[in-house]
Amino acid sequence: MASENRTAASPLTLLKRLQQAPYKFGFFEALRQIECAYPDKARIGVSSRPAEDPVRFGQEPSMAFAPSTLSSLELSKKGLPPRLSVLFFGLFGPNGPLPLHLTEYARNRLRNEDDATLAHFADIFHHRLLSMFYRVWADAEPTVGLDRPDDDRFSGMVAAQIGIGSPALRNRDAMPDFAKQYFAGRLSAQTKNAEGLLAILDDYFHMPATLDQFVGEWLAMPAHSQMRLGMSRLTGSLGETTTLGEY
Repeated sequence: MASENRTAASPLTLLKRLQQAPYKFGFFEALRQIECAYPDKARIGVSSRPAEDPVRFGQEPSMAFAPSTLSSLELSKKGLPPRLSVLFFGLFGPNGPLPLHLTEYARNRLRNEDDATLAHFADIFHHRLLSMFYRVWADAEPTVGLDRPDDDRFSGMVAAQIGIGSPALRNRDAMPDFAKQYFAGRLSAQTKNAEGLLAILDDYFHMPATLDQFVGEWLAMPAHSQMRLGMSRLTGSLGETTTLGEY
């Protein structure tokens, strides 16, 4: 996702904004921007190890109903990834599956005893669950796939419907592949009609077009495509290897 000047935000700038005002971001928006800020990292939710993710996710133990999806972003001074805490999803809280007294216990240990053991243990599961939750949403949003065109699954599926699914069949002419994918509904239809062709030409060139149908014209056939009776017994026997008129 680009910033206001249409360039990808740097990781440091994005993390600073999240740290200063996390409530201004939605969960999906924040993770999408994080994914764009770290193009060298694996997509969130597809990494094989948590160490491959640019940010660790967790839940803040709280009894309050979430006023926003994000709680805080903590920057580590020990070279560890930043920790992004959420409020709307997890084991703790009034909407969580754990008994409420465990939320109270975890919050009390965290605030009064400076002991985050229980909360961080639960975050082992929160990180993976939140990552997969985002991945399910992102896989269903075609625009998110375009953030990384080289790894865009949706465009590949649409391209396969019109015969340009494999890399060897892409970018072979002056018409951009995205334009072909835009007209995939008409190009992939079993019935090709004049109305569809005119709609493609009008939309692509932004100019009105007309089409004259069923205009007869002689077709010149090259010599190697013509048959001659008597030239060969293999191809020139009328009624056997050569037909004349309707079959």
